[in-house]
Amino acid sequence: MGLVTDIIGMDADSIVVTRHTKAPDGAGGDTLTETVLAAQSVRVYRFTKRNQYEMTLPGGEVKVITHGVLAEAGADFAFDHDSHDTFPFEGRTYRVVGVRDYDSTDFPNCIQVDCVAV
Repeated sequence: MGLVTDIIGMDADSIVVTRHTKAPDGAGGDTLTETVLAAQSVRVYRFTKRNQYEMTLPGGEVKVITHGVLAEAGADFAFDHDSHDTFPFEGRTYRVVGVRDYDSTDFPNCIQVDCVAV
């Protein structure tokens, strides 16, 4: 086991991500297609109050990012103009609003996923 696997394994959660992909509908608009991905072992955590920040979703709604996901670099998460992911956790649904390399030299094979409750 690697260090990242150990850190995630200390408080692991199994989540099932639904990918929402935008595709042209042929009539000048778009449709969203949903694809349910395989379960992933990750670590979901809450941001502290001082680390929370706001984000404006594409529809103009302002949300506070309160949760993050720590996952191994190969985890399957998407967030871009044409797709986004959601997953249920502790009775709420969360939307992925950012995916980036975890900013630590201690965890080089790790990604951090920012989420908002929807």
